Amino acid sequence: MKNVFLSAIGFACIAATACSGGNTNSSEKKVVVMASGEITVNGNTIKLDPSFRHNEQEVSFKGDKVSIKVESTDGKSKSFDLTENGIYVLNLQKDTLIGGLVSYGETGKPGRITEQ
Repeated sequence: MKNVFLSAIGFACIAATACSGGNTNSSEKKVVVMASGEITVNGNTIKLDPSFRHNEQEVSFKGDKVSIKVESTDGKSKSFDLTENGIYVLNLQKDTLIGGLVSYGETGKPGRITEQ
């Protein structure tokens, strides 16, 4: 019984250490940038050159409050404030739906419904 108790305490210590967030005093913010195009990072500025190729890049920032700026080649820019420590996901892809309404038949509805 004593061995089970000591094993349980040892396992709890290992689990608590493995699940810890690391150094809680660090002010690191990680940003995972997903974009359709080339991603260029210069300081706190992320430049995007659009294309049809999917790219991902992980960028780390230090500081209490970080403001990043995203610039595109069409002249548009947007700023984002990172106030809390952790991992952020920045999705710069244009969401596109492909397809459309297809009518089958004259009215687009079945002409006859049968039961078996």
